[in-house]
Amino acid sequence: MKTQTKEPLITIVDDEACVRESLSSLIRSAGYTANEYASAEEFLTKGWWEDSACLILDVRLPAMGGLELQRYLTERQRDRAVVFISGHATENEQTWAMMRGAVAFLQKPFSDESLLAAVRTAIARQSGGPKRNDGSLRMLTCPLCQELFPPEALRGYILHEQTSILDYTIEMIKTMNPEWVKEDGSCARCWKFYADLGRAVSFSRSRPVKQSGEDTNPPCGAQSGD
Repeated sequence: MKTQTKEPLITIVDDEACVRESLSSLIRSAGYTANEYASAEEFLTKGWWEDSACLILDVRLPAMGGLELQRYLTERQRDRAVVFISGHATENEQTWAMMRGAVAFLQKPFSDESLLAAVRTAIARQSGGPKRNDGSLRMLTCPLCQELFPPEALRGYILHEQTSILDYTIEMIKTMNPEWVKEDGSCARCWKFYADLGRAVSFSRSRPVKQSGEDTNPPCGAQSGD
């Protein structure tokens, strides 16, 4: 069953009742419709996820977490805009959320305006959709972050990348996204992120390994002229 409201539907998934009630009140005061769920599983089984203009997700949820829910949705090509909220998220969790296309990642406590600004951005992204004119510019969805990009983009990166860096970049992508292959492509932002990781790995592996017991400092009195 789908909602019949004209206002954008904002879905809140948080295991704390007080947080759900507070956010729901804020969302409704801004003129939107709000639905609340205490878990990812409840949202998937009872929620109107096809109609949601924006998902406000807590990172730490019982059973399936917010990041797992985001991945579940993106793997099924459910292009829902996500705003993450958390009081204890790690930097790595934040990086993964943004790489998969999250609109914002807000650390608790956050201001009402920061959340509403993120929601407005999410709604604008959701309502915009892919822009196509006469079909001459074909766009693909980046499998790493779900953003749109031209299909020739990856080919351009490969042509201008050093062979060693290219290999390390692909190694980094496949390490973090095992199902990815070169033919899947990548948007510019993702490629740059993984290429930077590749350069760091290349530099690290190219440095000479110091042998155990080797002393790189000359013994006292061994300098020339002493």
